[in-house]
Amino acid sequence: MPGRVEFVAMMSLLMGLIAIGIDLMLPGMADIAADLGVADSTGVAGIVTTYFLGLAVGQLLWGPLADRYGRKVALNLGLFVIVAGALASAVAPSLPVLLATRFAWGFGASAARSTTLTVVRDRYRGDRMASVMSLIMSVFILVPVVAPTIGAGALAVTSWRGLFVAIAVAALVELVWLRRLPETLTPERVRSLAPRQVVGSMSLVFANRVTIGYLLALTALTSAFTAWISLAEPVIIGIYDMETAFPFLFGALALSMAVASLGNARVVERVGARRLVRLVLALYCGVTLVLVAVAVASGGVPPLWVLVVGMASILMCHAFLQSNAQSLAMDPMGEVAGVASALIGAISLGVGTVLGTVVQLLFDDTITPIAVAFALSGFLAALFARWAESTRDPADGGPEADDDPGHADDTVATTDDVAPAPPVVAASTPAPATAPSSTG
Repeated sequence: MPGRVEFVAMMSLLMGLIAIGIDLMLPGMADIAADLGVADSTGVAGIVTTYFLGLAVGQLLWGPLADRYGRKVALNLGLFVIVAGALASAVAPSLPVLLATRFAWGFGASAARSTTLTVVRDRYRGDRMASVMSLIMSVFILVPVVAPTIGAGALAVTSWRGLFVAIAVAALVELVWLRRLPETLTPERVRSLAPRQVVGSMSLVFANRVTIGYLLALTALTSAFTAWISLAEPVIIGIYDMETAFPFLFGALALSMAVASLGNARVVERVGARRLVRLVLALYCGVTLVLVAVAVASGGVPPLWVLVVGMASILMCHAFLQSNAQSLAMDPMGEVAGVASALIGAISLGVGTVLGTVVQLLFDDTITPIAVAFALSGFLAALFARWAESTRDPADGGPEADDDPGHADDTVATTDDVAPAPPVVAASTPAPATAPSSTG
């Protein structure tokens, strides 16, 4: 089994494949529009949205597969789909075809999203899981820091199609590296794909108030975040005419998130994930309200430095909240980690992307719709998090108990605090300790 450093690096590259599927191509949006005969780069923003939708929907498949056949089987198959989707996108002759291949690409990337979270939950829980997820997310978030700059430089020697081929190669590298990862699904946790069993697993997720509360909070936060990702280029280039500086500004904002994730990894085990969520949400709401006020007062186009400072503050808060809220939502779900991770990812990304698309439609060449979206998402997330914790008993293995990091280590986490699972329907063949892998 890889040590902690290699494990974090391996999981970070998996998550990084999701990010470079978006960020590496951002400087080439105008080229994509011109090549495919679209009027402007705003017209191809759908290639980001369809990617997010594939990322959301796919998790509903990979989660149950990971609980039945093993985490590595889901990861290997997902990586193959990423390779196929990236190569198909590289040869897409028109925007409709590109939208379809981007959806497929996101569908494959969803295996990396849901199964990474599942594997981490297999090994850790509570505040220790939040710390590890923060390390993974900090490395993952560094991708947007360098990807736009690399993409802009690469466009000098290749086309946007060449960028997609490069991503397919990166996925193949990860596929080979994953051979070092042992299967983390233990035989006693194997679950059948029989509809009754899958529904039973889902019922455990939806019956848990803590999981659902933090899931809804994540969904609210994701809606504004996906809107920003899709509109960052039209805002920075279209409104502020900063085409040359766009990769650096976008990267700097992403760097602020990486710094916040690293900070979270250092403090969450001392302060506790629940306390951090409460404190950071209060700061998030305050900053977004100020940004709304400034946007309204300036006619929707405040000075660029105000936008950058405001967005850096909001995105740093988002980095703290994402890792901790995901960990708090997953904490009670050890027995059904694959399905729980799939539902958390699918709902937060799917609904969040749809709501983010509404913000895109309201975009009026000002930052006001984005600022209002962030403010609303913050207040909704605060309400959902408060509801999740309103009946929580520290004795049930919740965050108060998890403030003591001594309960978790590098072995498979215990799940004594999890409600009994529905009876497992016997599989047709006994599950081996190590699930079969498509890479051998």
